[in-house]
Amino acid sequence: MKPRLKTKSSIGFLVSLIFILLCFTSCSSLKSTSNQLILYNGQHLQTTQELVSKFEQLTGINVEIRTADEDTLVNQIEQEGKNSPADLIFTENSPSLEQLSNKGILYTLPASTFKNSTRKFDPRSKTWIAVTLRYSQIVYNKHLMSSNNLPTDILDFADKKYYGKIGLAPTETDFQPILTAVIKAYGYQTALNWLLKVKTNATNHIYPDNETLTSAVNSGQVAMGIINQYYWFRLKAQIGDAAMNSSLVSFKPYNPGNVIDVSGIGILKSSNHKSIALEFVKFITSREGQNIIESSDSFEYPVNSFVKQNPLLPKLSTYKPYPITVEELGNGEGAIRLLRQAQLI
Repeated sequence: MKPRLKTKSSIGFLVSLIFILLCFTSCSSLKSTSNQLILYNGQHLQTTQELVSKFEQLTGINVEIRTADEDTLVNQIEQEGKNSPADLIFTENSPSLEQLSNKGILYTLPASTFKNSTRKFDPRSKTWIAVTLRYSQIVYNKHLMSSNNLPTDILDFADKKYYGKIGLAPTETDFQPILTAVIKAYGYQTALNWLLKVKTNATNHIYPDNETLTSAVNSGQVAMGIINQYYWFRLKAQIGDAAMNSSLVSFKPYNPGNVIDVSGIGILKSSNHKSIALEFVKFITSREGQNIIESSDSFEYPVNSFVKQNPLLPKLSTYKPYPITVEELGNGEGAIRLLRQAQLI
């Protein structure tokens, strides 16, 4: 009988030990989950990774980055609904955030979140906050186009003299704010007629994104296109001054082709980790977070005026943008409809 009792006792001890280990593992897992954020990232990954790395180092909070095009992420969040695993969404452009805000998906940020903000680029809804800025310009190949023959008005892109010389990246979300500005300035029908002529002038020079368009202009595949300025500076950093055959130029002051694009971040209402998500939002808009943007090779402008900009970039104050607010840029619905009617998406 003794051996049997001993065996039973041993088994009981093992069961108890396994139970304790499972409980410990479970508790550790819960603790880890409660100290972890999931960030849906539509921003350029290099920008986000630098910000996340420093935040994790300072706080011990883990941030899982899930990257895709911002329009893809917005659609995913809408499909996931209240079950979305995302705590935050960080986008390149404001229309994606406005779309989520209009549908009541984003959490209204506390007033203290905006203490480091210049407010100029933040929405009235306070459901997201601006993080970085970029602006649109013409990129042109210096061997194919003379600076004297470049368009000065965005409407000039429809001129027949530019047939075969224009490159477009219509599925690039950076293109939508420009279209929205054209609609605001000239009306929808004029904007549609203009875009159809620009499409004709582009011939077969249609590209999937601004990186490809910038490279195509620089290599001489096409003479010019409209991009956000930072794509050109990134290419220059990658291949060096000697290999740059292209340059940038703005449209005439306050023309609808000159648009400041706002990159921002919001917290989902469905997030179970709003307090630590708010810590991340406050960090990337703080002096320390904004300094990371200034010193990185993302070539974006910090949104806060108390942080110096990257010295390699032109002074933002010299840019003369078309006067349009993030509310007027809206959710990009008009621009998307325009692109569909022109059969560019």
